[in-house]
Amino acid sequence: MGDWVDIEEAIRSSGLRIVLTPGVPGPYSEAAKGILHVKKLPYLKAKQEILGANVALHRWTGQTTAPVAAWNDEPPRVTWIEQLALFERLAPEPRLIPADWDERTTMFGLAQEIFGEGGWVWNRRFLQVRDWSTPARPEEIRSPFVTLGRKYWCTPEGIAKAPARCAEIMGRLAARLEAQQALGSRYLGARR
Repeated sequence: MGDWVDIEEAIRSSGLRIVLTPGVPGPYSEAAKGILHVKKLPYLKAKQEILGANVALHRWTGQTTAPVAAWNDEPPRVTWIEQLALFERLAPEPRLIPADWDERTTMFGLAQEIFGEGGWVWNRRFLQVRDWSTPARPEEIRSPFVTLGRKYWCTPEGIAKAPARCAEIMGRLAARLEAQQALGSRYLGARR
């Protein structure tokens, strides 16, 4: 798991390959790496160029972002939910997706509020674009965030709603965690 390969080599390889952005601690990539660590899954690291053309990655996956997870000849997984399902299948223990229906639907619902479109990470990205793409910033700093804003449909309306949405999500998660702790649980879900 030490050396990086280019996308073309990752495509030709077998086993588990993960496309990541070197030097950038993106929330989805860090979550994927954390899950892989917990599950002790070995993988080949492939380089994605942040905000680059990533022609080979686009040809392979139909998009240019990281992380991407690929297993042997199966289609590459580009969303967090697909990646989690793959990692769970490849290493069933420790189990991260609950077997119990209620716990599983709660987990995926909470994860959607954090990682999904319109969720906490999505809205934090809008706030980054707002804070780093202002005309007061030097062009070399501002330009990548303008590009990021276009890539993720950042609009003035979305930016205006983002602080309240982030606060709502964090407030609800904090209240849920307090309620769970009162029941003797360390988890956001029903597990004890």
